[in-house]
Amino acid sequence: MKKLICRAVFACLFIPVSSYAVIDIDPVNIDLGVDPILISAPTNPDLVAINGFYDLLSNQDTDAAILKEHAAPVVAAKWDVTPTPLGGPGLDGFAKTFSTYHKAIPNMTWKPQSILRSGHTYTVRSIGSGTPVFDFLKIGASFIPGNSFEIITIDIHTVKKGKIVRTYHVEDWREAMRQLSTPK
Repeated sequence: MKKLICRAVFACLFIPVSSYAVIDIDPVNIDLGVDPILISAPTNPDLVAINGFYDLLSNQDTDAAILKEHAAPVVAAKWDVTPTPLGGPGLDGFAKTFSTYHKAIPNMTWKPQSILRSGHTYTVRSIGSGTPVFDFLKIGASFIPGNSFEIITIDIHTVKKGKIVRTYHVEDWREAMRQLSTPK
């Protein structure tokens, strides 16, 4: 196993990690490689919630009630998410927002690329991608049907008792707009 001495979290934030390893943030040492708890580890309830969340983002359900039902085991009913989803706050807003996204982008996927853990807080760098079937971003005349997008996303999740209770997130939708309006 390799060790990396790290004085600042941001200096280590985007280190490529193979096999979706979860890295514990320690102010002195950070273990690299596949020995840390893996994202697919079924015994850690925090990671079950994190995995379940990204599965939800990619599951293609277009019915908000079904999305909410599938989200309930991994996302707290009073989930605090910033910024607030377009469909409204909490689990209901998430379900409304992603049912709309899944209608617009039937092949949408969100794939974690790296995960950092500090206690019960997980920072996930992922790639969101898909091919919209209509101009859901309201690009207008420059929208090119058939174009796909691939964007980076950063989510910071706090997990308690096996459910995500708080999320801060940012997606590069401006880059998606560029990709959806640029001739291939």
